[in-house]
Amino acid sequence: MPSLTRYQAPAEGWNQNRQRGLGLFFDQHRSNQFPDGRPWWCYTERPADGAHMPHPVGELIPHGWTAPWVPEAMYMQMSMGTLQTNRFRIMYERMIADYQQARDEYYQRAVAEAVQNSLPIPESAELLSHKLVMIVGKAPRSPRIPEAALAGDRWLLGFAIEPNEYLQRLLDYGSLKVGRPTELPIEQIINRTTMPGTEEPEQRRPPGKKQAEVA
Repeated sequence: MPSLTRYQAPAEGWNQNRQRGLGLFFDQHRSNQFPDGRPWWCYTERPADGAHMPHPVGELIPHGWTAPWVPEAMYMQMSMGTLQTNRFRIMYERMIADYQQARDEYYQRAVAEAVQNSLPIPESAELLSHKLVMIVGKAPRSPRIPEAALAGDRWLLGFAIEPNEYLQRLLDYGSLKVGRPTELPIEQIINRTTMPGTEEPEQRRPPGKKQAEVA
């Protein structure tokens, strides 16, 4: 009669569930509050070889801060994949190029529809009539938004509470109908609360009075 041997389960090898965890990552936007950069958390997974740092799997989520706008995940994950660190850079240059291309294609469609429907041809994607918008839809997000983030607008990055009116209009409506990109340098847009060109005029000197006499 054959002897019975005790069954032994095979030793457990690499287990994906055991490689999952939570990680904290930092972008390039540093401030007094976040000297290492703005923190983002996400689920992570350690590679099977165990020799590399855990890498993000899933969406990066702001940790301990809020902002009126955050970039799409693809512009963060693309840079994250090549790094063996908990720091990453948001790829604003690529985002600006993609946004501009989408904007240009949108404008070309708008011009074609305007010709076909005997409507006035708009000068730019920011100046479409309401009737034309009803045909082609809302404009893609303006490249001025990632451009302002790259330039360091504090409200857009979540470092200031009072809104930047220019950027808020772009976020809310997708269009300003004032000032094309070639007319307003980004330096005149960022880190302000009022629209460019709406500053209070200088105090005028009444006729017959010297400058020193003006209160």
